[in-house]
Amino acid sequence: MSNKTYSKETVQTKAGYHRLKTVPKEDELRKYYAEYYYQEGRGSYDLKYTTAELQYTRFRQQAIEIVLQMEGVELSPDITMLDVGCGEGWTVAYFTDKGCKITGVDYSAFGFRKFHPELLDRFVEADVDEYVRSQAQSASQSIDVIFLNNVIEHVRQPKQLMLDLKAIVRLNGKVVVTYPNDFSPFQRFLTREGHITEPVWVAPPDHISYFNAESFQDMSQALGYDTLLTLGDFPIELYLANPHSNYVTDRARGKAAHRARVGIMNHLCSLDSKKAVNLMRAMGDIGFGRNLTTVLRASR
Repeated sequence: MSNKTYSKETVQTKAGYHRLKTVPKEDELRKYYAEYYYQEGRGSYDLKYTTAELQYTRFRQQAIEIVLQMEGVELSPDITMLDVGCGEGWTVAYFTDKGCKITGVDYSAFGFRKFHPELLDRFVEADVDEYVRSQAQSASQSIDVIFLNNVIEHVRQPKQLMLDLKAIVRLNGKVVVTYPNDFSPFQRFLTREGHITEPVWVAPPDHISYFNAESFQDMSQALGYDTLLTLGDFPIELYLANPHSNYVTDRARGKAAHRARVGIMNHLCSLDSKKAVNLMRAMGDIGFGRNLTTVLRASR
């Protein structure tokens, strides 16, 4: 499957978000994530990380801790968490260190085993959709916080996944969803101004569905969630507006752009992590940032 070519044509759904017109089959995706995704360092995953990148990853977890505290979640051994699509286990490791009871689930143990072998007792290797669906059918609402970090764009049925999550999170519990900010107002600006000529963010088979702040809020609200706040991460697409740093027209510039993103965010966090989160919240309020993180409350 890793050599297969997929169409990048998308359609806009009735719910407002975009979706691949031709969706990969379920067995293809299962094989892809179990055998290729982490092993080949696809998506936001890599086979190794620099010290600065690890610091950046930790800040992203710290930002989530700060916004959870803003919403009244005090971390303790009584807090039960689930990380759906936990990848290499950074969220599991962070909140384990904070004393929370957290379980991670993903298609493959490869990345988790590589970076956090000491926490494998907190990991479940399973098809993400099937695991959540089985929990929704058999369990009561017992989880305080659910993380969905760069997962919803990968699944075939994002609305069903969100409904299943609502069935296992406590009433008024929190669901923290991070997703690429695609078909966004800023991407439309870049296209209109000629900085990019095609939707370069469309990435099959990895990404099936494409959300921005508005379309994600519309979908989640229709499913019975309240949006509490949204964070925007570093807007790396700013570099596309400058012909000397445009990493689409010259792919060799991509690594430098990523290093700048990591360095700048680490610097801001070192100055004042809470104020850095407030900056991210301001960006999230206007739907600005390469990725968005939305904190939802399962209210009904």
